[in-house]
Amino acid sequence: LNAIGETLFGLKAGLVTSATVLTVLLTRYGATPTLLGALVSLETACALLPQILGVYVFASRKRLKVHLILWHIFFMLPFILFMGLLTFHADRLSPALYRWLMLLCHAGFWASIGVVGAAWMDFLGHLFHSSIRGTVMGLSVFGAAVAGSGGALLAGWLITRLPSPDGFAWLYIVAWAIGT
Repeated sequence: LNAIGETLFGLKAGLVTSATVLTVLLTRYGATPTLLGALVSLETACALLPQILGVYVFASRKRLKVHLILWHIFFMLPFILFMGLLTFHADRLSPALYRWLMLLCHAGFWASIGVVGAAWMDFLGHLFHSSIRGTVMGLSVFGAAVAGSGGALLAGWLITRLPSPDGFAWLYIVAWAIGT
């Protein structure tokens, strides 16, 4: 079940990957090469720095699974949903405002991953006996990578066929639904 869940999460990630979907979308709304180049740095900083907060947010082992699920549903995935809803209205906003709101949502999404990342890995580590933990994690990462690659290819195909910005918005909405 863990491998299936991680595979679905990989699909979600591939549908809205910043390397294709967000980059193409922000370019259509006037993003500069500097802003586009900063996306990876923003993701890395937001995924790493908040990990310190995760120690405090997920300090209790009591009901940890419930807290992790609630974190995903109420703190992480809403950023993806908001990016989709925002994109439906992108043409009604100034391009600069739209770019900044999308960038802030993207940063918030990655920061929320940063907070939960270590706690999630620790939780998974306790689920599986050490004799199979590597196999389970390997299958999970494999499934996520394959599904993420497929999701990115699907996103690219859909971007060329669906009207903009609604096609992009639907990618975010579908990614949110899969993640949820």
